[in-house]
Order: sequence, then structure tokens, then C-alpha cells
Amino acid sequence: MKAWSVLGAMKHFFKGKGINLRTKAFLYIGGPINTLLWEAESWNPAKHNLKKLSAFHHIAMRWILGIIMKRGKDEQIKNAKIRKNFCNLPDITYYNTKRVWTYIGKVVRQFIPKKLMGAWLNCPRKIGQPQKSCCNLATTTLQMIIPSMSKDGKFKDFYNLASNESIRINTLKI
Repeated sequence: MKAWSVLGAMKHFFKGKGINLRTKAFLYIGGPINTLLWEAESWNPAKHNLKKLSAFHHIAMRWILGIIMKRGKDEQIKNAKIRKNFCNLPDITYYNTKRVWTYIGKVVRQFIPKKLMGAWLNCPRKIGQPQKSCCNLATTTLQMIIPSMSKDGKFKDFYNLASNESIRINTLKI
């Protein structure tokens, strides 16, 4: 995984004693996290893939903080505590949702016709577990941000909110 390579390449920053923890957090978000979520706005990750992303996120933070596995097990250090100790960083789902929301806003602001933005391909599904589509990704992301949004993800429900560039995901409830 490329994110591990970036983390290793930045080892001298993360293991440096004279570097502020806040600086390490900014470097971590700017390097390994951005590499991990490269083009994530177009993904539709399954639950097991989100667990893998979350595992990388927490293992990397433990490594940066210098918490070895034995100590983590002995003291039963939870992931929430690790995130809090590492400058109160949010879980990886926050970063993924933020990227998808930003992407939806950019697409809406590019004056793409409403029919194109609201159109979804309905193809017959294959046998087995159904594959999630881009429609599912957009709808689930929008429902996290706008709890009152309808289940079918109607374009009119989110167009005005997405077209307002001044609204950032930090101000919305996730």
C-alpha cells in the first residue's frame, strides 16, 4: 500500500523528538492520509474496506505516538483514545465523507444539468451480493450530512446545500 511507503519515507519527521505533535498530525494528514484516500470521492468502499482503511489509520497513529502493540494490549488503549491523544483527529470515515461531499459540491457548482447529476444507471444486478453504485455512495454520504434527506437521494434535496461553496463539512453534522 502506497500510504505505508509515504509513512516510511516521512519516518524522520514522525520519530523526531523535537517536532511538535501538532506538526506531526498536519504532516500525517497531508502525506499518508491523502495518499490512502487518493481519489476516494469516486470509491464506494464496502464495510470490510472501510475497516482496512480505519486499521491503517489507527496503526499509523499508534506508530507515530510510539505505542507498541504489547503496551496497547496491556493497558487496553482504545482507538478513540489514540485519536484524542494525536491532536483529536477524527476517524477515517470523516475524511472519506469530507472528500465525497467536496466532490458532490464541485460537480453541482460546475452547472452540470440537473438531469445528468440526478441520473443513475439501473442495470440488472449480478447474482450474489449487490455491488454498490455511485448513486449509493452519494446517497449514503448525503444522508450522513443531511439526516432529513429522503432515502432515494432526490437531486432537489441537496442541490441548494451542495451549490453553496461557503458551507464546509466541518459545519455540518457527521
